Amino acid sequence: KSQALNDSDVLFVESRVRTLENDVKALSAQLIDSQNELAVIREARDKYRDLYTRFAKRHEELMVRLNTAEREREAAARDRERLQDFLKTCCDENNEDAYSLGVKLARSRETLR
Repeated sequence: KSQALNDSDVLFVESRVRTLENDVKALSAQLIDSQNELAVIREARDKYRDLYTRFAKRHEELMVRLNTAEREREAAARDRERLQDFLKTCCDENNEDAYSLGVKLARSRETLR
């Protein structure tokens, strides 16, 4: 009887070893799949990090251009106001409308050429 018990123990252990070997194979396959997924995720992360870096740089460049354009627009608006004030003063001093004064200016330019 003790020999039969030993044989059954051996069969049980062999069965258990096969089960564990199968588990190891399954876990190894899952590990390989996970490593592949991780590689894909890392690649995507790096790609999007690069895209974000380029986007952030482009955004900064556009903000600088926008601020420059806004300052230039404000300066042009101030210049326009000064020119309108100057034109109004010239018209008032010469008792003429802007069109007549413009015609005289154009003629004087022609004369200077």
